[in-house]
Amino acid sequence: MSNDCELRLRVDGMSCAACSARVERVLKRKEGVEEASVNLTTGEAYIRYKGDLLVPEELSVAVEKAGYRVTAADEPQQEQAAVPIDLLLAAGLSIPVMVLAMGPMLWSGLGELFARIVPIAYFHWLEALLSGVVLFVAGRRFFTQAYSETRHLSPGMSTLVALGSSAAWFYSFAALAVPEIFPEGTAYRYFEAAAMIVTLILFGKYLEDRAKFQVSAAVRKLMALQPATATLVAEGGNKEIPIDTLKIGDIILVKPGERLPVDGVVESGQGYVDESMLTGEPLPVVKKPGDEVACGTVSQDSAIQVRVERVGASTRLAHIIRLVKDAQSSKPPIQHLADRIAGIFVPLVIITALLTFAVWYLFGGIEAFGLAFVAAVSVLVVACPCAMGLATPTAVMVATGRGADQGVLIRHGDALELLA
Repeated sequence: MSNDCELRLRVDGMSCAACSARVERVLKRKEGVEEASVNLTTGEAYIRYKGDLLVPEELSVAVEKAGYRVTAADEPQQEQAAVPIDLLLAAGLSIPVMVLAMGPMLWSGLGELFARIVPIAYFHWLEALLSGVVLFVAGRRFFTQAYSETRHLSPGMSTLVALGSSAAWFYSFAALAVPEIFPEGTAYRYFEAAAMIVTLILFGKYLEDRAKFQVSAAVRKLMALQPATATLVAEGGNKEIPIDTLKIGDIILVKPGERLPVDGVVESGQGYVDESMLTGEPLPVVKKPGDEVACGTVSQDSAIQVRVERVGASTRLAHIIRLVKDAQSSKPPIQHLADRIAGIFVPLVIITALLTFAVWYLFGGIEAFGLAFVAAVSVLVVACPCAMGLATPTAVMVATGRGADQGVLIRHGDALELLA
């Protein structure tokens, strides 16, 4: 007898495609797991497993041991914050760092003004202080995630950010504190670069999180179609109760203008019902005793009594929501290719950065060390966004969400790729 079970988990803390690929590998290594798919954009993991070989708690523990937080996929999501405090702090401090570092280069009079106020070295130390707060306070998430990624031998985007920004900051701090240890002409300061790396990546993460929240709006709209309460017809009089307390066979009253909270059959009364959310047909349909009605549709002009046939997760509306969520979480063939590349992407970037440093150091001339350092950090920083792992799932989410808005249900990401 088949004992296949399904489970959805919300995985928090994934920052790039390498993270989602890592969670997939962790899940697939568990005995009894037959299929595991992790979607970076939705932050959800879908697992199909043998219920007689493991329990759901084992899967959650495995993901958490890999360095991520796990919650039930059906828990309500928090509203998207306006702008994160970390981003505001980073931007607020990076601007004066940029002015202190780059201002005198753009306008020589500014450097003379600084020098008249206090010795110029004081401003260099101020750059170090402000950029240090940006890195190690506003950008602390990158270092904690980088530690977790390194500890599990699975470097990701946070590792690149932490390596690039901290290398720039510590090099600059050493050049400021003990410039004599550097070859002549290489004791440069890059505090503004270190601060802006963190600020721009934080801004990118904010835009990414905002996009994720917006593209899942279709599912939230569908979920909002199901009322939370129903009017139960009882011997002692009608009473309003939560829909999760309804039982099959109960009789409920649906007043004009109300949405049906269940799937059922009209018991008494007659009137027009707007079924456009199901069929796309704008004209309401007349319903009389014996006719089926669906959850989420609207009784327009009459009060009708409905005998409950299906409620909660069994309704047609709940099935549609599952279809949309499954489609948004599905991976077309091109995404599997992107995930395979993501698995080796970060190690290749680090190796490329080391090779870049070596080549510039060997052939860079008198300022080889400084040039080699800047080039190596540039490789790390340019690779940071790792957008290749995010582009495809975001496109699938947008397409399936827009389709659901227009009444077109897309069952799997493969359909979108074949449609092209």
